[in-house]
Amino acid sequence: MKPNQNNTTKSVKYSVRLELLISVFLVAATLAVYLQVMHHDFIILDDPSYVYENQQVRQGLTLDGLKWAFTATIVSNWHPITWLSHMLDCQIYGMHPGHHLFVNVIFHMLNTLLLFGLFNKMTKDIWQSGFIAALFAIHPLHVESVAWISERKDVLSAFFGMLTIWGYIRYTEHPNMKRYLSMGIFFALSLMSKPMLVTLPFVLLLLDYWPLNRFRKLGSQNSKSKFLFFKLVYEKLPLVILSIASSVMTILAQRGAMADLNALPFVDRLSNAAVSYVTYIGKMIWPFRLAAGYPHPLKEPLFHVAATTFLLILMTWLVFKLRRQCPYLIVGWLWYLGTLFPAIGLVQVGLQGMADRYTYIPLIGLFIMVSWGGTDLSLHFRNGKRVVSIIAMIFLLFFGSTAWYQTRYWANGIKLFEHAIRVTNNNYVAHYDLGLELSSRQKHDDAIKQFAKALHIDSTFIPALKALRTIRVYKGEIDQAIKISQIIVEIEPENKQARLNLDKLLGLKRN
Repeated sequence: MKPNQNNTTKSVKYSVRLELLISVFLVAATLAVYLQVMHHDFIILDDPSYVYENQQVRQGLTLDGLKWAFTATIVSNWHPITWLSHMLDCQIYGMHPGHHLFVNVIFHMLNTLLLFGLFNKMTKDIWQSGFIAALFAIHPLHVESVAWISERKDVLSAFFGMLTIWGYIRYTEHPNMKRYLSMGIFFALSLMSKPMLVTLPFVLLLLDYWPLNRFRKLGSQNSKSKFLFFKLVYEKLPLVILSIASSVMTILAQRGAMADLNALPFVDRLSNAAVSYVTYIGKMIWPFRLAAGYPHPLKEPLFHVAATTFLLILMTWLVFKLRRQCPYLIVGWLWYLGTLFPAIGLVQVGLQGMADRYTYIPLIGLFIMVSWGGTDLSLHFRNGKRVVSIIAMIFLLFFGSTAWYQTRYWANGIKLFEHAIRVTNNNYVAHYDLGLELSSRQKHDDAIKQFAKALHIDSTFIPALKALRTIRVYKGEIDQAIKISQIIVEIEPENKQARLNLDKLLGLKRN
């Protein structure tokens, strides 16, 4: 064997061993944070609808269940693949919540390994690729997506999204219809798990710029390089059509849950979006006071809106100016902005202003900026690589221990919502959810106190009024239940069901 061939063989063996070592570390780190979920319980937030009170899901995989999965739009979503995964869990594990949660951990682990493999394949930078995968694996903002059974849709959608990117890389190496079709199938499966990744075609275009460098490669082969951008966009048109179809299905499924523009004007939504973009970055750096949902502020202070808008514009301008020297910065930044856009609140669904689960994929963009930016920065200082390596290890220990601690709050609903109340202000939704948890445990007097606290913050919060009325009826306190029903009718005078419920209670009193 020639010396050069021998050196090449040794280099390949070293790379394979290093990849294996990093993969083992990623698996071990993920398990160290999340293995505790095996002892966790169901929570009242969505888990009843997704699993333990859903008769179609509880029956496991059946022909009727398969039909139902592709037609159901309950919990304001159309995600048949997610339903099928829950059915399979029930088929195998029954109603053991820890096993359902461990499946989430498995998907999160696979997503971590795929992320590492994807960027290592595209960039050949094994340490940077390993670092972004490690951050993804153990960052505290990702706890909600993994430690909540109902967020199976998040890790499942990301899994198929990663496979879509993997298929795209293979397609760019040897473009053909077979590879494009397989990529499209993975993308469709991702959208049918959760429509969060409707902007993935945009991400693929970013990857064309860096690290795939298809703009340069194709431009050098094509004299009409000025049309290259449109060629790359056209190439993704079938994927865009899938995104549009998924968006239409989502809008149809979420019609009843969308906030009215009169209740939440578009200007207020834009203000919350600007503040949220920056707040998520702050929580990425300093991941404390994390909660299961943050109440919508409705009206952001003008100073906050102005400051965060300025920071977003400034950051966008900086990464654009540095796009040639540091292409990873603009790719990472636009990845973050683009993949978070569907959940930033311009189309408001639910009562939250922000939610940790929305950062599951978007944070990868920021991790790219930190990982490759830190490496480039280290080259400008003496012993820079060593210093950056030590800092990276400290951050991983910090995030890992914080994520482990944050996961503990998801052990059951009472711990979760009591924590949310402690770390947020005026969180009437958390008081309401805690009341539901207490009520499900037959602690009705404690539940009444929580519903009362929720109504003290927002006296028009209909779900808390309905829950309070249900307990009053259960306890035989019909007069109290009638008063609550009268309040509901005053708030929603056009609600026929509210009037019908009031009439039934009045009938009970007369009898």
